[in-house]
Amino acid sequence: MVKRKLTEKQIKNIQKLLKEGQPGYQNAKDKLRKLIFEKEVELKNFVDIDYDRLVCDVYFDGKNLADYFPNYKE
Repeated sequence: MVKRKLTEKQIKNIQKLLKEGQPGYQNAKDKLRKLIFEKEVELKNFVDIDYDRLVCDVYFDGKNLADYFPNYKE
């Protein structure tokens, strides 16, 4: 487990996972920025490095970030 603040670029990379054009896209993107911008998050369960990006779970306040966005879970 690693605790750190995400950079602007890292937040934008997470936002890219949201699918533009889907209903609620802009709201989810704005919610993500308000939720974690300049806040400390935990990185857990490192899986792989894909296209120079670390693939892992991101936790904020002890909760998996994906749980804040149930409509985007696959």
